Amino acid sequence: MIGLRSFIHNGYKMYDKNAERQRRLNRKKKVIDHYGGECECCGIDKIELLSIDHISGGGTKHRKDLKIVVGCGAAFYRHLIRNNFPKDNYQLLCHNCNSYKEYYIRRAAS
Repeated sequence: MIGLRSFIHNGYKMYDKNAERQRRLNRKKKVIDHYGGECECCGIDKIELLSIDHISGGGTKHRKDLKIVVGCGAAFYRHLIRNNFPKDNYQLLCHNCNSYKEYYIRRAAS
């Protein structure tokens, strides 16, 4: 066996998908806890509904600059952890409040 959660099968290094899923969930929990554990807008605290929001917008461009695949929250959470949880441009929002902010506030202003 190589490492704790990998093994060799037919000459290929294989990973335990459940272990990888758990690592990603643990990483998300760590980030969510560090940013307050609840939506800045409505106060909901269900981890399944929470995500990091770029306060002043530009999240897609920022992830491209970091070479993070769009939709890959795990890589972005890893970036936040490695950079000691910067707070200057991030907040925790639930998906509903994030959508509201994007579609009704930002787009109405433009």
